[in-house]
Amino acid sequence: MISGIAHELNNPLAVIKGYVELILCRDELGKQTRADLEKVAHESNRAAKLVSNFLSFAREQPRHREAVDFNELVRRVAELRKLDLQKARVELRLDLHPQLPATQGDPDQIQQVLVNLLNNALQALVEAPRPGRLHVSTQCKENLIQILVEDNGPGVPSEVLPYIFEPFFTTKEVGQGTGLGLSIAHSILADHHGRIFYQPATLGGACFVLELPMVSPNTGTQPSAPTAPLPALTDTPQTQSAQILILDDEKSIAELLGEMLGLLGYSTVLCHSALDALALVERHEFDLIVSDFRMPKMNGQEFYQQAVQKKPELTRRIIFLTGDVVNEETQAFLQSTGNPHISKPFQLALVEQTVARVLQQNAVAQ
Repeated sequence: MISGIAHELNNPLAVIKGYVELILCRDELGKQTRADLEKVAHESNRAAKLVSNFLSFAREQPRHREAVDFNELVRRVAELRKLDLQKARVELRLDLHPQLPATQGDPDQIQQVLVNLLNNALQALVEAPRPGRLHVSTQCKENLIQILVEDNGPGVPSEVLPYIFEPFFTTKEVGQGTGLGLSIAHSILADHHGRIFYQPATLGGACFVLELPMVSPNTGTQPSAPTAPLPALTDTPQTQSAQILILDDEKSIAELLGEMLGLLGYSTVLCHSALDALALVERHEFDLIVSDFRMPKMNGQEFYQQAVQKKPELTRRIIFLTGDVVNEETQAFLQSTGNPHISKPFQLALVEQTVARVLQQNAVAQ
């Protein structure tokens, strides 16, 4: 079930990320439009990481950790919520410790917690006297880093305080909240060997405190390498003649890949059914196939086995797309073929590099 949920989430994320990256390749974009799209790209990347984190949490796999600047995280969240704060006429004040040390953590998970807390505060301030006031601060306390989010709203009634971190507990009306935000925050902080707790705010409303231990950035998992910028779309030696079959039951993903590879100069054929793709394989010669793995009626493994039976030369010419790489059966099959696979949501640069590499390897092998 978990891998199925990931598949359903990663497919639309792949389309959003992909088209944003394609648009960012255009030279005629205005400065503000480009800046806005870069924010969309950043948030879609964060959403993708959250799905990955959920899968890792469910499978109890090692967590991702890197050096985190919590002041920068607070600034980023404030910028993301800037328009909503202005619309709600809420005054936001940041009070950030000037020498706050970096510590180990997962920046996307902590950002998720901060976004949830700001959302809760905004909803609470709807009933507060105007102007609403929101104060986010960072501080050091012994060997701990604290992030405080407080507002001048109505606060949390004492009778519900014992339950606020329980899953699905909410005081909001039906349809206004899931009751999972604080429960998820509690789990994330516990996973970081920290905690989240409530205290009355100096502003008169609610105050939630995130508390994390200071861990040297040189300890444990090293910071991950920054994401490389998407390179300009350029021709490769194989683009003049390569014929590529794109198989994905999600029409939008097939069209995205077709557009991207078409811009690179490749000739593409789009197909949304594995059975139809097998018929095409029998009638035509393809230099490469990019195939989704999870499909109805016939999955990627079955398609691969039948395709290479019909055309053995395709054995090393099939690239798989998958939205549930944590699935053990999927992993075992991919390893047995030795063929590359690309996880959804993908970077278009990775697709470009993988396609070029496979074409080059097979050209050399001929």
